[in-house]
Amino acid sequence: MYFDRHFSLITGYRFLLKDVIKYIAIIDYFFDSKYKILDIGCGRKPYKKLLKKSAAKEAGADYVGLDVCECEYANPDIIGNSENIPCDNSSFDAVMTVFVLDDSFYIKKTFCEISRVLKDGGYYFAFEAQSTSIHNPPFDFFRFAPNAMIELAKEVNLELIRYDTYGGDFANVGFGFISIIRNTLSSLRLEPLLGPIFYLPINVIFRLLDLIGRLKVFRNKYKNNSLGYFYIFKKVENA
Repeated sequence: MYFDRHFSLITGYRFLLKDVIKYIAIIDYFFDSKYKILDIGCGRKPYKKLLKKSAAKEAGADYVGLDVCECEYANPDIIGNSENIPCDNSSFDAVMTVFVLDDSFYIKKTFCEISRVLKDGGYYFAFEAQSTSIHNPPFDFFRFAPNAMIELAKEVNLELIRYDTYGGDFANVGFGFISIIRNTLSSLRLEPLLGPIFYLPINVIFRLLDLIGRLKVFRNKYKNNSLGYFYIFKKVENA
């Protein structure tokens, strides 16, 4: 199982999990030889298994996980935070964050640190939320629209290569249903018993609707209310 209990099938976010896995799995294809990647906010390193040598290339990840502590929820290789990364300048070919930036209050410092530890020509892969419920209090500060991410990155010599949405209007509706059902059943102490009965059909129905909404005929109209985005930035040399 990837992530934690909130991303397992039984709690209802399976369609988001599929998008995360799909995007992280492509990181390996940006490198023709072995590369070193820093996973900021690694938790128990659920993404490490997705970064592996592909059949077509000699690529493969030398993976380093960073988190704020070693505990039940985190098993990092190094302890630190995104605003003060305890690594040398230009020490990584890639950096990745997955639902991490919203926990950083000094967000400009985080971007500076990401750029600092990246080699010139290195890549920053970010999977971040634009719309989600309040979580992890008191460490939940921001949501990120594309223009904000692009401008923050530009200030530290990170150039946008591409970005894609995950979860449009239909996914937002599905998430809303899941949240309402979970809160109601939890209050009645029935969530463990009845939750899966509701979550599974919601996943199936709204995942399908989300995929249909991405067809070209709809001209991206159902992507505007996106849950979030997957970004790829490349570090450019100082002018």
